[in-house]
Amino acid sequence: MLVHTSIEVLTQIPNPGSPIAPPGSGGVMTILRWVLWCVFALCFAGTAVIAGKMALDHNSPHGGGQAVAGLWKPLAGAIIATNITGILAGVATFG
Repeated sequence: MLVHTSIEVLTQIPNPGSPIAPPGSGGVMTILRWVLWCVFALCFAGTAVIAGKMALDHNSPHGGGQAVAGLWKPLAGAIIATNITGILAGVATFG
């Protein structure tokens, strides 16, 4: 009985719909797009620098392992940056 009542209550929660930017927010959206572009550029540059370190260190005694250890940070940033719109859309629409 309690489960049935809980399900009825949960199915009656209103759906707020998709978010709409308020009037006059075009400038803010432009700045956010620039910031996102800069994040992509920094992630790409970081990954390229680490790949270069790996290429130069392949004959060294440690075999480029130090460069590989630093690779996860720009890759994690790139993964989050490329999926941020999907992550935020999932959070904003509550599933």
